[in-house]
Amino acid sequence: YENYYEDFKAFNSGNNSLFLIKYLSKPYNEFSEVSFRSDLDLITEKINKISNTLKNEDINNSVKISYAYFSKKELKLTTTIKKEFKDQINDIIELKDEKLIACSEDNSIRIFDKDGTCKYVLNGHVSGVRALCLLKNDKFASGSADKTVRIWSLKQHKTIKVLKDQSNPIIGLTALSGDKLASCSFREILIYDDHYAVKYKLVEHQNWVRGFISMDKRFASCSDDGLIKIYDKHFRTLYNLKEHNESVMCVCCLRDGRIISGDKSGKLILWLKNFSNNKEIKEHTDAVMHIIQLKDGRVVTCSADKTIKIWDLDFRCLFTYKNHKGCVNRLISLRDGGFGSAGADCLLNIWR
Repeated sequence: YENYYEDFKAFNSGNNSLFLIKYLSKPYNEFSEVSFRSDLDLITEKINKISNTLKNEDINNSVKISYAYFSKKELKLTTTIKKEFKDQINDIIELKDEKLIACSEDNSIRIFDKDGTCKYVLNGHVSGVRALCLLKNDKFASGSADKTVRIWSLKQHKTIKVLKDQSNPIIGLTALSGDKLASCSFREILIYDDHYAVKYKLVEHQNWVRGFISMDKRFASCSDDGLIKIYDKHFRTLYNLKEHNESVMCVCCLRDGRIISGDKSGKLILWLKNFSNNKEIKEHTDAVMHIIQLKDGRVVTCSADKTIKIWDLDFRCLFTYKNHKGCVNRLISLRDGGFGSAGADCLLNIWR
């Protein structure tokens, strides 16, 4: 850990002391089963198993260890890509070689090197490109307000297939297992097989479907109708989650099995595995547009209030960034541990 986590401190949070333990010898995931929650007994037991003795003599049985919590240095804005798009950026994905692909309301898709240099401009859609997802075998998909999904070859940098199954603009795409994918539109979610034929048509929501995610043998969708729906592996509805009173703009499955959702009012809801005893967080002042989890476990949210926030896994806000001049539409967790952000201000920012 001393090689990976650089700034270990001890500081107070309210009435509880929060200690960053420097002397652990096991990997990060040793703590995953307690999910970084304030479960004193479980965390203390886990720490004692990993480290025979705590080398700081001031930390003893009389000290309450409230969280096993590790914090890297604050990520910094390292690259800003601007003047490439003529309208807002709607989505971004990262390739295996760390290139970035971004799409815009100006109908274009652009591929950037890691340093932010635009290498290719892909045209084909006749309306705003709203969503992207990476597929297998050097392919990716784009979804547009022109009601089509295009499958692109990354080797040839051209469209190899056009899917015209949606009857409304497409606002979300999700890559599923194999070469399958899902598209989101008004009320509908279409599930495509490996040959890009529609295998399932889900009409479960009563308004625009904002997102569809894959979880462990289950799926979830969120919508402007205020609902989050949980499906089994056969896409049958298991749960209707109704805690949001506004359009649900995004939903994210964390690696510990919990899900976090954000709505139009700026409220976040952290859903536990049984969808009970949920936690509401209200720090954003406008719609939460997207949620991701970084490689180090922390969670990042972006909002129409022009801010990006980084959270620990007990959902306390660690950092707030205000580098965008408009709604922050999309985030991407990068392979090197950083993240990217795209906004209505036509900026694509990289944080490392």
